[in-house]
Amino acid sequence: MTRYVKLILVIMFMGLSLLKSEELSYKSKDPNPYFVIKVEGKYGYIDKTAKVVINPQFDEAFSFSEGLARVRIGDKQGYIDKTGKIVINPQFDIACNFSNGLARVKIGDKWSFIDKSGNIIINPQFDEVCDLS
Repeated sequence: MTRYVKLILVIMFMGLSLLKSEELSYKSKDPNPYFVIKVEGKYGYIDKTAKVVINPQFDEAFSFSEGLARVRIGDKQGYIDKTGKIVINPQFDIACNFSNGLARVKIGDKWSFIDKSGNIIINPQFDEVCDLS
C-alpha cells in the first residue's frame, strides 16, 4: 500500500509541475483525458489531477479512443468504458483502437473489424488490415 501512495504522490507532483509549465504540449480532443498507470504489475487509469479513476486491475491497458480503451486480461484483449466496466469481453488475440466507429481485431491468425458493441462487421479473413481513414 505504501508503494501505491508513493506512486500517487510522485504522479501528482509531476502532474502539477507539468500543468504549471507553459510548454505543456499535450493536447487531447477529450476534455477529461485518462492516463495509463502501472502499480505492482497491474494497469489502471488516472485523470489529469492524478486521481485514480480506474483501479489497477488489468494485465495491460491502452489509451482511450472514441470513449473506449482496450485492455488485456490474461492472453485476450477487450474494451472498457470510462467507468472501468468491460463493455466488449476480452476475446481477441490483438485489439486496436477505434477509428470511425470500428476497430481492427485479430482472431487466431486472421484480422477483422468490430463495432463499438463488439459485433463483428467483417468476418476474420485477412492476413493484414489497416485502420480506416
